Amino acid sequence: LAKADTLLAKQTLAKWVAGFSDEQKKELTGVLSGSPQGAALLIDLYNKKRISSKTFTLSSAEKVNNALQQNTVAKNIFAQVKAQVEADKKAFDAKLDKYVTIAEKKGGNASRGKTLFQTCLMCHKVGDKGQSIAPALDGSANRENKALLTAIIDPDAAVESGYMAYRVTKTDNSTLEGYLFEKNDRGTTLAFMGGSKIFIENKVIRNEGFLAGRSFMPKGLINNYTDEQVADLLAYIR
Repeated sequence: LAKADTLLAKQTLAKWVAGFSDEQKKELTGVLSGSPQGAALLIDLYNKKRISSKTFTLSSAEKVNNALQQNTVAKNIFAQVKAQVEADKKAFDAKLDKYVTIAEKKGGNASRGKTLFQTCLMCHKVGDKGQSIAPALDGSANRENKALLTAIIDPDAAVESGYMAYRVTKTDNSTLEGYLFEKNDRGTTLAFMGGSKIFIENKVIRNEGFLAGRSFMPKGLINNYTDEQVADLLAYIR
């Protein structure tokens, strides 16, 4: 549409974006950044303050910048996104180093850690305990500290394909996100932390699909833990 009628494309896109969630805007940006016409539409949306630099991933920002090399707005967006990615990586590395240092001290109280670990069993299974809507954690004691802590701090970093978040958008525009428990000719069943499930009939589903690279495990589960609590949790896992 952008190639055939730029004005109509802008008008149509403006209507769509008004009702989009932040995640949908990111998906849209990922698609449109793949062509010069789409990149121009994104710059128009940005200039009209209908999207921000946070709508772009590093990849989509780079594509727009490459497609519109003489455009100062495109260069500015790319610079902002690149700076944010670098800042996020620096913050993540600092957090990871802090927790790895705690782990290497091998302190902590395993009894107290067992209590904290019950949160993990709301999705994961160990032996015959817990829920089976996330990878089993048997053998976690043998994982290298850095890999184990990365999986806890940033679940998206190494999410397995079968455990990506699954989103269902209903005909009333409401959305549900969780673990794809079952899908058949009647509808879709999602599972959630703790093991609860909900069935959505096909007739009320507008669209559905996996969110690429996104784990349904929430980030920041140990962000509010004290250093002592982190040590306790790791002691129990060991």
